[in-house]
Amino acid sequence: MSGDFLKRLMRPDAALSKLVRRAGRRMAPTLPEGLRWRMGLPIMITRDVEAHLRLCQEKIDCAAPDWDDVLAVVDSQVSGRMAGNLRALGNRRISRQNELKLLTAFMTLQGANPAAQERYQALLQAFDPALRLPAGLHGMGFTGRGVGTGSLNAYRQVQLDGAQLFEKVYLNSHWELAHMQYAQSHLLPRLGTLRSPTLVHLVPGRRLSVAYFEWADIPARQQRTLRSAANLVQQLQTIDPATLPPPPSTMIDFGVGQLDALMETTPGVLAAMFPGHNPPLDQALPLWRERIAALPRGFSHGDPSIGNVLPNGWVLDWDNCGLFPLGHDAAHYLALRHRQASWDRICQLFNAHFRDPRAPEASWQGFLFFYIHFLNRMPRRHESLFPAAVAALTRAMARG
Repeated sequence: MSGDFLKRLMRPDAALSKLVRRAGRRMAPTLPEGLRWRMGLPIMITRDVEAHLRLCQEKIDCAAPDWDDVLAVVDSQVSGRMAGNLRALGNRRISRQNELKLLTAFMTLQGANPAAQERYQALLQAFDPALRLPAGLHGMGFTGRGVGTGSLNAYRQVQLDGAQLFEKVYLNSHWELAHMQYAQSHLLPRLGTLRSPTLVHLVPGRRLSVAYFEWADIPARQQRTLRSAANLVQQLQTIDPATLPPPPSTMIDFGVGQLDALMETTPGVLAAMFPGHNPPLDQALPLWRERIAALPRGFSHGDPSIGNVLPNGWVLDWDNCGLFPLGHDAAHYLALRHRQASWDRICQLFNAHFRDPRAPEASWQGFLFFYIHFLNRMPRRHESLFPAAVAALTRAMARG
């Protein structure tokens, strides 16, 4: 096993747990590995960990990997968030597509290992024999991984025709590919001072498509700012949907992405937290969704997280973009990035940076509706923020 493999896996997380900061760094090496993952700490080099890594490599190199065997070592190989995603895939009982996503996620730990690069491309070819990667590819190396539902979990930096490119593999059956292409053709040219990596080549197969974007040399760690997210929302507000071709139907369904699961769980969460509310919140929220869907719409990035909106003007990953009711991106950003702020502070930030001048009241109501759902992704220690948000949403919808 290469030293580089271990170094990549052991790369420390930027933010240590508050518990560890209080108790002191010396206690960290004594924690069980499962607890270390949940606390966001890097795993330690132990005999057990090395054995798991070797087992992982055996599963990757196996000609016919067994899903259950591979899944058995997921928790010790990947971060908590990705482990949850991969385990959810396993619970759906397998398809070759999910198996490919899992194996390629593990392979990102190999960096530029030539054998891993060959194995990766062989897996793509076996999954989609119609796929023909460019003959001039060289200098390949895994540069990261994600958890997108419509793409593989592995990303590569490659060289082609003298240029450094970013490679991402999409599943043709998923809507994220069409959303990315629409953004590239119609949204990115209108973003003014903002920059996004341009799609240079798209290699279509029968089941997969490989996209090659210009390489953006972006520092790994930057201070993400509210101004960056606000700038993105404000520039999207200047795009008139009537001046562009109609988007794919999935770009109009605002529940199609990560909101899909949240919209199923939020009514039950609110009903449990406010059992005496009249009308019952688990019944009222679906009705509010119908009213929100009728409000004015504008283009949204769909996932303006701190990893996608950077302070130097770069905006990444348009796979979840859509023509959504106003207030969507503001709710996503403020609920997740400023989750510990008071409700009064949240309202101040929205009014100062995100309220849409074209439809102020509609953007406010849309923001409240989406904020409730995105708040559901937060740890339960922030439940105290729900009452004021729900009360404000109820009043806004009552004015209808």
